[in-house]
Amino acid sequence: MRNIFVLFVVVALSCACNSKSPRNKDLDKIKKIEALIFSPRTVKIDTKLSNELTLAYEDFYQKYPQDTLSPKFLFKLGEVSMSTNQGGKAIQYFEKFQAVYPNNNKAPQCLFLQAFIYETQIKDLNKAKQKYEKFINKYPKHELVKDAIASIGMLGKSPEEIIKGFEEKNKQATK
Repeated sequence: MRNIFVLFVVVALSCACNSKSPRNKDLDKIKKIEALIFSPRTVKIDTKLSNELTLAYEDFYQKYPQDTLSPKFLFKLGEVSMSTNQGGKAIQYFEKFQAVYPNNNKAPQCLFLQAFIYETQIKDLNKAKQKYEKFINKYPKHELVKDAIASIGMLGKSPEEIIKGFEEKNKQATK
């Protein structure tokens, strides 16, 4: 009888160890897709894989909004959308991040990236300027403030005009 009890305990423990929680299965799925997308051999992001990753991040975020990984995955949703030229979606994810996690250390970066997307992908320079200014006012000591100020100064300028501006600053600096 004792041997049967020991066998039962061993079988129960091995079953418990082999079965993963739904959360861990979701994380495994995310890790597998990330490994494929962010492999050093990857030259261009595969659209199908990026869509799968987006769905996996969204699924995790929806199922586990209080999980400590949810902010990370919501931020990554914005990054993946931005890198696949889905600026509108990226802005929505970054805005949601700021609304849900306003005290997270990535919140300032979300606002800066919104401005950057308006500038570079959506080409709405007025909205970009508003977002850069909001970033500067809201996070005046953030490391990206100098970049935001520089970006405002370059809004709407051609690459040639930007180069000319740098050349003029260098001339004045050497005088």
